[in-house]
Amino acid sequence: MSGSKMRENILLVALLLLLSGVAYYAFFYMPLQTELQGVETQVSALEKQNEAETAKAEKLRQMKKELNSLISSKQETEVANYDNSKAIMSQLNGILASADSYSLSFGTPAFGSNGVVRRQVAVSFTAPSYTVAKAVIQEFAQSRWRCLVNSISFTSAGGTPGVGANIMSGAVSVNATITYFERALTPSAVSGTSTK
Repeated sequence: MSGSKMRENILLVALLLLLSGVAYYAFFYMPLQTELQGVETQVSALEKQNEAETAKAEKLRQMKKELNSLISSKQETEVANYDNSKAIMSQLNGILASADSYSLSFGTPAFGSNGVVRRQVAVSFTAPSYTVAKAVIQEFAQSRWRCLVNSISFTSAGGTPGVGANIMSGAVSVNATITYFERALTPSAVSGTSTK
């Protein structure tokens, strides 16, 4: 009888140990593994996002450097007499011929007291590639008429702007503002306009 009782106790202890192992596995080990896999997935996603942001920042630094070199180039340009809007529009239409689509918006000319007229043009266009878009911007900066190209932004036309958007492959959308400088020859040319 006592041997039978002992076997029962051993079986009971073995059953308790087995149940403890199953409980540990089900309620601690498996949830911990699931959580660790989730953390590893998040870390991997953050590393990829960081790589994409680093690459994007490097491309933007490179573009800024190229644009600064264009601005500081010694190319001869001409300051046109006021009103040169038709010639500017003709030139922009020619430059933007390589774009897929574009729009131009001419602002009201700002007349300065020194006889300089500033004419802002908002330009939006989509180019088939970053290379074409960059060439268009270079043509703006190196065009015949004296101007300043600023407020330039590039976004991927096919993807969602922001994290991971790759402007180096596929179509590119560009927004820019170009300020053209003109010369007001006589005071009558600026009569009725506000000075700025």
